[in-house]
Amino acid sequence: MTQVSAGVYESDTGDLCIADGTVLVPKEKRQKTEVYSRIVGYLRPVSGWNKGKRQEFKDRKVFVPPVIESPEPQEGNDA
Repeated sequence: MTQVSAGVYESDTGDLCIADGTVLVPKEKRQKTEVYSRIVGYLRPVSGWNKGKRQEFKDRKVFVPPVIESPEPQEGNDA
């Protein structure tokens, strides 16, 4: 089995299952989805890109900004 996302796996037969083997979506009902990326303000389908550009898209890292916790306001301080 191949893990697709958290707790969801693709079985050897192509079905989407959870860890206990329960089939969520059988292979016959699965369909391809189109992935789009925004380039210079335009949405473009990734499937139309050449091999090198698609690999570059796969290698991208998602920026997750750090969470900055602000201190609790104290009485008597004007913030």
